[in-house]
Amino acid sequence: KGRRLTDTQTAAIVSFAYNVGWGTYRTSTVRRMILQGRNGADVAEEIRKWVFVTQDGRKVRSRGLQKRRLTEALMFAR
Repeated sequence: KGRRLTDTQTAAIVSFAYNVGWGTYRTSTVRRMILQGRNGADVAEEIRKWVFVTQDGRKVRSRGLQKRRLTEALMFAR
């Protein structure tokens, strides 16, 4: 299903999946978009949304995750 990924795209997705957890990745919009054959820019945009952590019971943006997701998104969009 989906389209073939480049080596760089595969590396980006492995990094993303390892970081969010394989179970979470399996049910993610990112995976669904890849399986649908969506273009690299669309998938990269979705990757960049995954930047929240829970602190004191609230979801907040993580600067570290923003940097990580930007790197993964740029790798995937190539």
